[in-house]
Amino acid sequence: MIGEGAMGLVGRFDTGGPSHPEEVIEMAKVTAAHGGIYVTHTGRQGSQQEKEYAFAIRVAEEAAIPVHIYHLKIIGSDNWGTIGRYLDQIEAAQARGLKITANQYPYTAMSHGWNAFFPVWMQAKGPAQFTAYLRDPALRETIKQDPEFALLSTEHGGWEGIMLGSARGEAQQYAGMRLIDIAKLRKEDPADTAITLMAQESGRITGVFHNQSEKDLQEAIVKPWISVSSDGAAVNLVKPANPHPRSYGSNVRVLGRYARDLGLLSLEEAVRKMTSLPADIIGLKDRGLIREGYAADLVIFDPATVRDNATYELPAQFATGVSHVLVNGTIVIDQGNHTSARPGRGLMRR
Repeated sequence: MIGEGAMGLVGRFDTGGPSHPEEVIEMAKVTAAHGGIYVTHTGRQGSQQEKEYAFAIRVAEEAAIPVHIYHLKIIGSDNWGTIGRYLDQIEAAQARGLKITANQYPYTAMSHGWNAFFPVWMQAKGPAQFTAYLRDPALRETIKQDPEFALLSTEHGGWEGIMLGSARGEAQQYAGMRLIDIAKLRKEDPADTAITLMAQESGRITGVFHNQSEKDLQEAIVKPWISVSSDGAAVNLVKPANPHPRSYGSNVRVLGRYARDLGLLSLEEAVRKMTSLPADIIGLKDRGLIREGYAADLVIFDPATVRDNATYELPAQFATGVSHVLVNGTIVIDQGNHTSARPGRGLMRR
């Protein structure tokens, strides 16, 4: 998926790079001429990682454009312990003068649709055909024996690491459960359970995937060019289902767990990674610092008590230790309570 605008060029690739690399580079050159950036959400963040980053570096070099990598991580237990190789790959490019940054969420599980661990050929013709394949009894064994299905499901954490987050139909009864436990409850093979539930839900199941190493996460979080992100989404507070806890706890988790408790970062560095660093990366000139003339986006928290409370099992829990939040100078959180104010607005890079 490629999108071009005055601010930047965004790409997401799922096979170790785009199908038309020269076209992407030419588009990146146009974006660079407008002072924009190239943002890439790499697709295969396990076995194809070296190719993914090599192409991002190539774009930075050939298009002379800043590059930002979304959600730097390594997935799949077979790949754990290798993140240093890719950090070195990026830092070698930085040493050549290329401007490459990344962001990271502070969790060892990712979240998206279950369709992501099914073979690409099943999804090539759109959601309706994907559902038809799922519901075709003659294709069940073909799907189960497909090497790509085995690889992708393993990189997503395996049957013991794949969790059901939310569904629209009967599968919602399994929200918060691991696929292997759902299969045991249904007395089925886990692969059969995955196919059956996806067929029932027309391919619409979101999941949480426990597929990353805490050691790798900690090795990356100390890098000064990696900012904090959540990769979370807006949550229905009336019926929150079972979202990833990152929607509730990402920033405070860095402040509490990784800065205060583990001492991997100073408090000042942790704050920089979630304020001035991302503002600088995307070119926001009046945010990210407490300075005259800047927007009054402020958070008041207690360094001794700030903590994330959201868990994978019970994610809909707000943080503690944050007393006030101001957005554009308006108080949104007052003594820990929401004021119902909504002063936020979309921002244009200037």
